[in-house]
Amino acid sequence: VPLEPVEPVEPVEPVEPEPVPSQVPSLTPQPEELLAKCQDVQAQLETAQAQIDVLRKEKAELVERNQKLEEEKKQWCKDQDDLKRVLQELDEHKATRQTLEEVK
Repeated sequence: VPLEPVEPVEPVEPVEPEPVPSQVPSLTPQPEELLAKCQDVQAQLETAQAQIDVLRKEKAELVERNQKLEEEKKQWCKDQDDLKRVLQELDEHKATRQTLEEVK
């Protein structure tokens, strides 16, 4: 397919709009506003940091409490196993005693 010749395009100079004087100050924040915003953000950051510290402390306490509960659970399971064994031995002694009494 043959290409058709293209006519050269004249370069156009960009036109920048003139800023409206009443809009210029509102576009750039004043130093006082920036300082106030900065102080506000710093206060929020400090509050968040304090909350993080509290949550870390609470987490550490919960981890410690969980470990204690796990230890108690292990002990409880051991005690339960011991109790089952003792009850089984008791049943065996009862059966032996009944057998001995029946023999008499």
